[in-house]
Amino acid sequence: MINRNFNYFWFSQTISLFGSQISILAIPITAVSVLNANSIEMGILLAMSTLPFFLFSLFAGLWIDRTKRKPFLFFTNIISAILLLIIPVMHVLEILNIYFLYAVIFLTATSSMIFELAYLSYIPSIVKQTEISSANSKLEASRSISSIAGPSLAGILISIFTAPFAILIDSISFIVSATLIKRIKSEEKISSISKNKKIFKSIKEGILVIFKEPIFRSITLCTAVLNFCGSAFGAIYILYLVDTLHISSSSLGLILGLGSVGALFGSFIANKLIKIVGLGKSLIYSCILMILGSLAVPSIPSNLYFWLTFGVLCLGQLFSSIGSTVYFITQVSLRQSITPNHLLGRVNSSNRFISRGLMPIGALLGGALGELIGLKLTLFIFSAGFAITIIILLMSPVAKLNKIPESYELLLQAE
Repeated sequence: MINRNFNYFWFSQTISLFGSQISILAIPITAVSVLNANSIEMGILLAMSTLPFFLFSLFAGLWIDRTKRKPFLFFTNIISAILLLIIPVMHVLEILNIYFLYAVIFLTATSSMIFELAYLSYIPSIVKQTEISSANSKLEASRSISSIAGPSLAGILISIFTAPFAILIDSISFIVSATLIKRIKSEEKISSISKNKKIFKSIKEGILVIFKEPIFRSITLCTAVLNFCGSAFGAIYILYLVDTLHISSSSLGLILGLGSVGALFGSFIANKLIKIVGLGKSLIYSCILMILGSLAVPSIPSNLYFWLTFGVLCLGQLFSSIGSTVYFITQVSLRQSITPNHLLGRVNSSNRFISRGLMPIGALLGGALGELIGLKLTLFIFSAGFAITIIILLMSPVAKLNKIPESYELLLQAE
């Protein structure tokens, strides 16, 4: 049974995730509706939200491995709350522009990146090894539920208060989240890694685990392709729905919310799917669903009846959400279960550095192509790009892996 410390963390994350759903919708709407951003500027905006993984993740992972992880969780929540508060304040003072928005998003994303790496390394410290997959499923269930209710609520709040002021609620959610994390009482073991060891030598150890282990290498490469195409797709997704399909903010919130029922479903079936069809096939099937979900968006004729458009967009979001949730739970649980504790921070950061390092480029490319060849064709190109993941998985040992090994040694035996 999951313990009280995990429950505090779980509740903390749930509240923060609900708040973040508001910003996920409100920030790009602020850029489009308030600042009149074009597709290139939207690409830059998304790039700012992913660039920290490329610039800082390797160093953050080493830092996390050398000290306790709970303080990272607390202070990054506080920092994020303060940073998000800047947006409505600047809007009131009438000094908000796209460049200020870039800066705030970059700094908030840096804080969130550190939080994410710390929490991925912290989970094995507050739950038993046999409960890691269950813990991840619970966290993903919260993410899914927030994705269902959050966007709909965000759309309503944005309609009432306007996008910049709706972001205030997310700022408050980070404060509440930090308060709950403060209540966690657990004995963290500080890594035995030598603090005198050279920085780059220590970082290299985490990267080598990714590149030397075929399972990790193929999953990291697969995730990199998903993130690259996904960031290019996401850079113009909202712009396409608002400008081309003429979807309102409230309808957009409903589409994201109703479609994200799939994420909740995915969090419930992930472990069962692994037991039924095996780990490798679960990852392959999840990628297929993401391909189908993304292709549904640009396939909609611009003059289609509204309710048909609405339904197809919801269905596309449903498929994408099921696929991405099953994929995330499976590959993260695998990495957490078999990676030694003293390497967790660096392995997680190395994975994020490689898999998310191309996201800023993808976002910029998506925005640029959207301006050059049109939004619809750009969405088609990157939807088709997701298919590369199937090739990577089929050509790797992952396809033959049936279950999550309990240790790195058992993984080697399975090969």
